[in-house]
Amino acid sequence: MDSRGELLQRLKTLNPAQFEEVLFRLGIDPAIIPSQFAEQLLRAIRVIQRLEQEPEGFERLNQTLAESAISIIGEQYIGYEIEAQVKGIVNEYIQQPFEGREEEQRQLDDFVQHNSRGVLLVSNQCGGLLRRWRRLWEWRDERWGCRGF
Repeated sequence: MDSRGELLQRLKTLNPAQFEEVLFRLGIDPAIIPSQFAEQLLRAIRVIQRLEQEPEGFERLNQTLAESAISIIGEQYIGYEIEAQVKGIVNEYIQQPFEGREEEQRQLDDFVQHNSRGVLLVSNQCGGLLRRWRRLWEWRDERWGCRGF
């Protein structure tokens, strides 16, 4: 059986269709791993962490990756390189600082960090700020394993 590092490497190199098929065959709920817009490395790490919780998790992954159906999925689709580039650009963009609204973002951070409950009224003009702030918290969760909400 392959080691943890070898399995991670094999998951990282799958094309997106193969990766989704592996998730499906293993019965892993896609909601517990980063979205398809995240780097495949982050998604693969979460799969490995999930399977570590099962006594035979790595063996199941090894068997699934060895299935011939996995190796032929998506061979006809030539757009994976472009798709990977677009995902990389999107991922890079959402990790950049939100320019011009740092004070409002700091207020949101302070409220969440210092209050276990309560209400913070935010005007509708801050919709973009809230979306960006939420993505930042999700990224922090994925990167450092901490829960922001």
